[in-house]
Amino acid sequence: MSQKNEKIEKHISSWSVPQSVGEEEAWERLMKAKSQNQPVRKLNQEWVGQLAAGIAALVMIVFALSETKIFAPGEINHSQITQTVWLPDSSLVQLKAYSSVKYNYQRIGGARLIHLKGEALFKVKEGKRFEVQFPGGNLEVLGTQFTIQAYSEESGRVDCFGGSVKVSLHSQFFTLEKGQAVTFDQTTIDGPFNINPEQKLNLPDNVYHWDNRPLKEILSLICQRENYTLEAPDHILQKNFTGPLQLDKPEKAIGILARAMNFDYQLKTNKQLIIEEK
Repeated sequence: MSQKNEKIEKHISSWSVPQSVGEEEAWERLMKAKSQNQPVRKLNQEWVGQLAAGIAALVMIVFALSETKIFAPGEINHSQITQTVWLPDSSLVQLKAYSSVKYNYQRIGGARLIHLKGEALFKVKEGKRFEVQFPGGNLEVLGTQFTIQAYSEESGRVDCFGGSVKVSLHSQFFTLEKGQAVTFDQTTIDGPFNINPEQKLNLPDNVYHWDNRPLKEILSLICQRENYTLEAPDHILQKNFTGPLQLDKPEKAIGILARAMNFDYQLKTNKQLIIEEK
C-alpha cells in the first residue's frame, strides 16, 4: 500500500455508519421539530374577559350562599310553655306552644328574614328590613312589637302592639297600627279591627282573651295547636264570644265554650272535634 493510501485509511478508520432510526422515534422527532417551529397563538381578549367575569360571579354566589345559610339557625318549641328565643340581631321572640321559628341574616343588604310556623310575640331590634314569612302570608316590620298566629294556611291572626306592621294576605296589603289586628282564612280576611294591647299583653302563659270574636277563630286556634280536625255548622261557628280561655287544657276550654255558647261537642279518639246542636 502506498504511503498516500495509508494516510487515507488511517483518517477514515475512526468513522462509523449511523444506526438506523425506527418509525416511531422518527415520527416523534418530526412532531417535536414541527411544534418548535409553530407560531404562538394569541388568546381572544373578549373570551378571556368573559371567563374572568364568570369566575368572579361564581365566587360571589358561593360566598353569598355560605354567608346567608337560608333560614338558619332555627328553634322549635315542642311544649305548651312559651319559650324565649333571642335572634342573632338581639330581637326577642316569645315562641308559643308547638311553634317554630327560623332566622336568616343577609350580609349583602343586611335584611333579616324570619320564617314562622305557629304563634309568637316579636319585639324587634331596630335595624335593617325585618320580614316574617308565615303560612298564608308575610309581614314587614315598620314598628317593634306584634304577634302572629299562623299554624297553617287555614286560618291565622296578626296583632300589632307597638309601631306598625305591613301585612300581605291573599295579594292584599294592610298596614296595622298599634291597637289593631286582622284575621284570615283560606278565602276571607276580617279587619283591621281594634284591640286592647294591654289586655292581651298582660295575660298569663296559654291564656287568651277574645273580645266579641267568632267561634270559628277560637276553635280553629285550639284545633291547630292540638292537631284536631274541626267539623261544625257555619251558624254555630259564626257566634261571637267574649272572655278569657286557658288553652293548655284544650278539652276544658272547649267545654267552657260549649256551655257559654249553647252547643254540644264530641272529641273522638282520632282527634276529630265535632260541634253539634244542643
